[in-house]
Amino acid sequence: MLGFRAKKLVASVVSKRYYSYPPPPRKKRNPPPAFFDARAVAQIDSCPVTSAARIRATLLLTYHWIWSFQQHRDKKHHCLGGLLRNPDLWICAYQRACYNNKLWSPVSSLPPKTLETLELLMEAVCANCYGWGGTKVVYVCPPHKTAIEATEVDEKSFQDEIVQEVLLMVLEPIYEAKFSRRSFGYRPGRGARECLRFIHGNFGDVSWTVKGDLSKLFDYPQAELFNRVLRNVIQDDKVGELIIKGMKTRAPPAVLPFKRLKPTKRKFLEFEPRRTPLWLEVVLGFAPAEAQRTPDWGCCNKLGPFLANVYLSELDAWMEKQAELFRRPHDPSIGVSFSTDEQEKPNNARKMEYVRFGAHFLISVRGTRDDVLSFEEKCRVFCKQKYHREPEFGAPEAISTPTLFLGHHFFQTKKLKTKWEPSSNKRGTVSKVEKTVFCVDGAVGHAVHSLKRVGVLDDKDNTLPCMRLFHEDQVHNNAHVNKILRALADLYQHSTNRAEMCELIGYLFRSSLAKMYAAKYKLRTQIRVAKSASLDLCKPLKDPQKAGGGAQTEAVPEPLELVYSVPEALVAPIAHDWKPLHEKTLRSVARLLRPEGLQDGLVVLAKELGTCWKLVDD
Repeated sequence: MLGFRAKKLVASVVSKRYYSYPPPPRKKRNPPPAFFDARAVAQIDSCPVTSAARIRATLLLTYHWIWSFQQHRDKKHHCLGGLLRNPDLWICAYQRACYNNKLWSPVSSLPPKTLETLELLMEAVCANCYGWGGTKVVYVCPPHKTAIEATEVDEKSFQDEIVQEVLLMVLEPIYEAKFSRRSFGYRPGRGARECLRFIHGNFGDVSWTVKGDLSKLFDYPQAELFNRVLRNVIQDDKVGELIIKGMKTRAPPAVLPFKRLKPTKRKFLEFEPRRTPLWLEVVLGFAPAEAQRTPDWGCCNKLGPFLANVYLSELDAWMEKQAELFRRPHDPSIGVSFSTDEQEKPNNARKMEYVRFGAHFLISVRGTRDDVLSFEEKCRVFCKQKYHREPEFGAPEAISTPTLFLGHHFFQTKKLKTKWEPSSNKRGTVSKVEKTVFCVDGAVGHAVHSLKRVGVLDDKDNTLPCMRLFHEDQVHNNAHVNKILRALADLYQHSTNRAEMCELIGYLFRSSLAKMYAAKYKLRTQIRVAKSASLDLCKPLKDPQKAGGGAQTEAVPEPLELVYSVPEALVAPIAHDWKPLHEKTLRSVARLLRPEGLQDGLVVLAKELGTCWKLVDD
């Protein structure tokens, strides 16, 4: 019974990972699918074609993920043709590609012609005669667009995306069990937030830090070098040749139908999509520089971030070995001390910390500045030998100097802490003690630069009126700005200065919205807007164009958030052995399936699930 529950949780994680296409809403609650009952697997054949394929593919990928985490890290895979020849994966990849391109695809069934073309595409890939970019034959075309879907999709790129989705389903479980715990970015459960939490939990006692950049690898595909890294794990020639061909083939330019512009003013259709909403532009504009670049490797644009992690996995393994060699415990015979806090005991223990996000990485050393420079030189030699590229390094900085990474500054500072000591007096003695604290603060400069990029600030750091919302009513505008503020507050939720960042961003957006209201309702200044609508702009303003100067709308606009109530920071550092929830579950289930690890697996899984399980002998 325990294994069944764990497998059910893994199945839900895998299904949400790959098949996020939402099912149509239904009034009545349907019974659970046949997949969750092992005795009713025979009922799957009675389901529609696509629904049965989704169920079977979920079952297959569930066991594929568990089996990958159950194998040894050095295991090599020689034949993956059985997974590539599974038609259920291709049907799910087709639906995933339709969902990514905002194309409508039926959930329960597909046309017979589409199933035939998917089978031809599968046979071409397995026979090693598939041409990337439509250079040979275009087997699968995107479905017909409706009135709501006005985006143009190229047939060649759509077919390549289906192949990349299948390759991602097959290869991602194998490599996720082998990737380093110090690599973040473009991985499930290991994003920018987890990377900042990892820095907060492990970089607090270092002395020097240096930043490295290997984004030059994203410009030009090095197919031969990547093939060497790929064959360390995947020794299937068909899969390797397919990926290398995709990296070498240039992506074809998107051919869109020519439309003659009319001299009259263009009118939008009822269901035609407008410009990207403001809140989405602002959130995307706040993306850090480390997360804005992705590999441009031929036709493998969808598979590029995953291949980049595979390519840089050698660097992660080499850095972990160097960290083990450099680590040294405290030695009293050595008089040198690397402790940053004067009140601490002298400590000359050495260690090296490393973390990577995409092509950017950090090297932090508890030691001297020469130690950092020696690691920098060793890393240059290694990258020159393995990747034929040298990383770009910044100047080594002390931990007391703020270092910018992922839009945040991390540094050590001294703060006064209140210390209470018992004494003869009932109240005790309270004293102020200066302690060294490690902080991960949101970068104000990065936020200001992002606001300039989205048009909230000008070059002289003055707020601009938010004219994008000029033609909307006050209720809609306040709700839209509140959505922006909530998203940005969630972006800085792990920053120690979350309150200051939210106050600054809330003040700038309130000023921008007030300037727009002053122009729209002819109030001229922000002071008049504040008097009429209060500081949080929650009172309805009067529209002078309406007869009688009545209020703009009968609905009361909601007040702007983050003006008076600022959320607290969720400081939650993570340790070296931290694992996301799905990885914990997969490793626990893999441990249970081993005959020798049943007793230990039950105890570990019980601790993780917070229950009291015991293996009782009959």
